Amino acid sequence: MCVKPCPYLNREDRNYIKSGDGFFMIYVLMRREISRYLITETSCDHLFSKIKKLDDPDITLDFILVYYVSNAFMKGYIKNKNACTKNIREKNMPMVFKNLIEENIK
Repeated sequence: MCVKPCPYLNREDRNYIKSGDGFFMIYVLMRREISRYLITETSCDHLFSKIKKLDDPDITLDFILVYYVSNAFMKGYIKNKNACTKNIREKNMPMVFKNLIEENIK
């Protein structure tokens, strides 16, 4: 796997990762970008405002070591993901929330 620092974002844990088809996508660790506890809808809105500014169409959000996801955050996540034109993939998301997203994403 080829990893290089993402030029758009400041932290080293947000990287471009070479996917199997040879294209690069942005990889975001949620525990570093927001917190291990995803609580407020405002923090979700802030995350998606950053995502919308990126030129890349493919984004992967990794929920590894995220201990808590509130209903308010999930409501904001579903709202923002429906409004976003980017191809956003989730990794390591708890199954309960994954099912909720699949039911509510258009």
